[in-house]
Amino acid sequence: MLNRRMLLRAALVASLFAPLSLTACEGMDNPFLGDPSDWEPEDAEYVESRPIVVPEFDFLWERAKFMIQTEGYSLDRVRTLRSEKTLVSRWKTLLAPARFKGVRRRIWISFEESGPDAYLVKCCVQAQRNEDIEAPTEIAEAVWKALEGGDSTRANLIIYRLETGFKEEEEDNGVKEKRQRR
Repeated sequence: MLNRRMLLRAALVASLFAPLSLTACEGMDNPFLGDPSDWEPEDAEYVESRPIVVPEFDFLWERAKFMIQTEGYSLDRVRTLRSEKTLVSRWKTLLAPARFKGVRRRIWISFEESGPDAYLVKCCVQAQRNEDIEAPTEIAEAVWKALEGGDSTRANLIIYRLETGFKEEEEDNGVKEKRQRR
């Protein structure tokens, strides 16, 4: 009976402190989840869209989140700030057995109002290459070096996919409207 009581108390204490220990891990340097540096892209590294007309900003925000996830990235909950209209993904890492072949990429998307219900979308895909020669497949040993200018081809593709989600459709009365594609 005494052992059972002690086990129940231990389980209760563990359940109370477990959430605290998990939240402390969010900011730690975990090579699988984030980047220990606060490297942010320069303005010149962003690819900019044409103004995208949407009924509400929420449509564009949700579409951009969906695009990031369909590219195989997960959102960085710390750096993604709706109040600043900025979406940031976590690093997507692809290791390789040869030096300079392993890469990791991260997506930054920001939105600026350009008119009534119109937004400019700016996208930057940061890219880094693993320069570790001794153990290029060990993520904890990786030596990441930035690629100049990031991956502008991938950024252009993301912008294109965002723009095509909102297309003009001809109404019966001849007026063109922007609508979200189904």
